[in-house]
Amino acid sequence: MFDGAIDMDSRVDAWKKKLLDLGKRNRLLNYRDTKRGSIRIVDPDPLTLWQTFVEDEHPIVFSYINEDALPDDGGEDNPRREVVNGNVETNKTLAEQQKTLRSLRNKARSFINEQGVNALYLAFGFLNWTESTSSRQSVQSPLILVPVSLQWESITSPFVLQLHDDEIVVNPTLAYKMENDFGLAIPPFDPGNSPASYFEELNARVASQGWNVEQGVCLTLLSFLKINMYNDLENHRETIAKHPVVRALAGDTSGLTVDVSALDGFDHDANTTPANSYLIV
Repeated sequence: MFDGAIDMDSRVDAWKKKLLDLGKRNRLLNYRDTKRGSIRIVDPDPLTLWQTFVEDEHPIVFSYINEDALPDDGGEDNPRREVVNGNVETNKTLAEQQKTLRSLRNKARSFINEQGVNALYLAFGFLNWTESTSSRQSVQSPLILVPVSLQWESITSPFVLQLHDDEIVVNPTLAYKMENDFGLAIPPFDPGNSPASYFEELNARVASQGWNVEQGVCLTLLSFLKINMYNDLENHRETIAKHPVVRALAGDTSGLTVDVSALDGFDHDANTTPANSYLIV
């Protein structure tokens, strides 16, 4: 029989923590560019790109090589290669950019089809930090994560990047890591504001640690597959704390209307017919 108080806030925080991967292999903490897993946008600058892409919702169109089978000036039946400029420049050649975008699109679609989550983000800003004051090895973590979708109609069309329906978030794994290990609160970010003031505020907070915020934009896949569960726990904390079944799972069975002790050793095979067994698909 339960006779004590349950601190549901602590329980919810513990459940949230278990959803976060705090290891160095997590690119949300230890981010590195890869050949086919990321693209840096070098022009326009991050603040201009935020204005046009996030606030004005103008899609990003990548440059590409249009290879139409047209005769050249000599009249021979040879393909003519035409470079069609987009509205951004990246850190890759056109050929490498096309291969990387194709890879990102395919992997992003696999995440959605197989796991039901979007893993493609446009990361704005990076925190350069170290694990201790004596460490000389800097770690880079993305800050503002903008969910995006990458469209490509055909080989004669450009790759087009658009905003995804998911919410813009500050890297939740980094925020927890900073709070838990360093007592440093990563400030929340209002997507309706420009990230310029946000970067300045965060820079001021981390300056005493010898860290700094680097402005930059990168398109990449980030494996925070449980972000929806993490957000649900945070956004519905009060509802969770009041639900009798959830409280029972946390150890407080006082709100239940059934005797849970009767469920111990219950023979489901003998007492439940297959027609009444409702399995999750």
